[in-house]
Amino acid sequence: MGEMAAAFGLTTTPLHAVTPPAPRSIAIPAALAVFVTLTGVGLWSWLGNRASPVLEPGQMAQLTLDPGLEVDPAISPDGKWVAYASGRFGNMHVHLRQVSDGRAVDLTAGLPGDHRWPKWSPDGTKIMFQASGAIYVIPALGGVQPRRIVDRPTSGVTEAPSDLPGAGSGTWSPDGSQIAYTTSHAIFVASSDGSESREVAADYFPHSLHWSPNGSRLVYVSGNALYVLGSVTLANGAASAIRVLSLSDGSLVSVTERERVYQSPIWLPNGDRLLYISNEGGARDIYEVELNSSGAPTGPPSRLTTNLGALTISLSADGRKIAYSVFRSDANIWSIPIPLQGTSSISEAKAVTEGTQAIEGISVSPDGRWLVFDSNRRGNFDIYRLALPDGQPEQLTDHPANDFIRSWSPDGEEIAFYSFRHGTRDLFVMRADGSYETRLTDDPAQERGPDWSPDGNSLAFHSDKTGNTEIWVMTREDRSSSWGEPRQLTSGGGFNPRWSPDGQWIAYLSAGTLRLISPEGGSHLALAEGGTTILDPDPVFPEWSADSRTVYFKATDAQGMASFWSVPLSGGVPRLLVRFDDPMRPSLRPEFTTDGERFFFTIGTQESDIWIMDLLPG
Repeated sequence: MGEMAAAFGLTTTPLHAVTPPAPRSIAIPAALAVFVTLTGVGLWSWLGNRASPVLEPGQMAQLTLDPGLEVDPAISPDGKWVAYASGRFGNMHVHLRQVSDGRAVDLTAGLPGDHRWPKWSPDGTKIMFQASGAIYVIPALGGVQPRRIVDRPTSGVTEAPSDLPGAGSGTWSPDGSQIAYTTSHAIFVASSDGSESREVAADYFPHSLHWSPNGSRLVYVSGNALYVLGSVTLANGAASAIRVLSLSDGSLVSVTERERVYQSPIWLPNGDRLLYISNEGGARDIYEVELNSSGAPTGPPSRLTTNLGALTISLSADGRKIAYSVFRSDANIWSIPIPLQGTSSISEAKAVTEGTQAIEGISVSPDGRWLVFDSNRRGNFDIYRLALPDGQPEQLTDHPANDFIRSWSPDGEEIAFYSFRHGTRDLFVMRADGSYETRLTDDPAQERGPDWSPDGNSLAFHSDKTGNTEIWVMTREDRSSSWGEPRQLTSGGGFNPRWSPDGQWIAYLSAGTLRLISPEGGSHLALAEGGTTILDPDPVFPEWSADSRTVYFKATDAQGMASFWSVPLSGGVPRLLVRFDDPMRPSLRPEFTTDGERFFFTIGTQESDIWIMDLLPG
């Protein structure tokens, strides 16, 4: 592709360039125009910032300065107010603040639950938001209790309404007479009071809806809803795609492919352009793209900002002011000895890695000499290894897509991981030095979390092949053989499988309960159930002791506070091992690993503030 561009006398701007190119006029030969048409979005992404933007950033001002999280900004149609979500995960409330000055007002203080995703009505008099699987409306200046308008679809669906997931990601039509919202698998349109719901499209975790100015189309994000609405997964690097839905005929047009982070699409007032967030240039920045009458891009996007770090964006009715949240997250690996007696405090933990980076998955080598982990220390997530106790990280993968680690083989020769290299999560295996990568899965489903059997010839993982996340197993005869087709192990939901060292059991999580199942299948055993008087927090990730007699697990409570526990294989009361009792050392991710003597896990921080930016003609 680079040679073809050179043959036509064109130059390209690298995706990591720190400034957008100056506006210019480019005459594209007919042959290249045909090539661009045939290759579509893939080539546009490769060409980078070739388009001249219609808009450019103006003055920026920080609106919130409070510690913690302020997310989901929604600027009022007149550009004078911003509604946003703030507080601790699990107990966030919708707040309102003037752009010019003033203190924040808690609009939803009287409603229990987690309140997210505020959206203004077109006339600026009401705010819609989601809480506990339902959509509510409240007057913009508060004063009354929020009114629930949608719990779940009640008409126009084939399933029984009680079987459908709750509603979220609501948005208003331009005239305020209708709302659109999503479930985990579909988009619905209803009257503004929530009645007369009808399904208008089905997709994989649709979210972040925004209605076109003329009311004929919806733009939304397909996949990675946890980027916007998650807690520990907020701003995660999973791939997603932006799509445009025609409400007249139900047709779908892809604005981007599912290759990178593409989030928070919003229409400009004239209806022929979109703004959205993407990390295709490295940092999360704002991009602008022009669409044709069918909703397809007419050319490559232009990059409006550089290293902004924005999470989501919102636009005033005249398109002159934009509100955005700047999200920052860091996580490094720490370790703590497993207490033989009593309970340890997280204050006893020691740092293993340091620096400005986010680490998610960790695995210790069978001989305890190495750690392998994923990190975004160079932009996207790649896999690294370091020698314990204080070695320097060595990069094992170097791919534009995000790679995430999970498990080191029992003989120490191979590493299993998953990657977004082909648009969805697929499983891969490579040598421990990063060579000889092999792709194991190739389907539209999301496969992740692979873990090795003791003999090194099977992998347990979780996948949503059936529409529900379940545990699966795939096997090979030996290292020289091909991997067979996966077989489904569970039918009642399951994730984060971990194989016992003796090969007899697979521990996994399902519905807040630590469970066991035989690798051959059959009924499961519940080992530790969260949300009870015995164990209040929910188990989120298991690991085994070397003798297979004990399962260690990490748990989190409703406020996101972590803890480490153990429970005998024979059952019994779980024992609290490590208490995360220092608020300055929160462990936000579920993953951890152990060498039998220590726990290795991440400690991280999350911070987000709301900013306002003027948009000027380009």
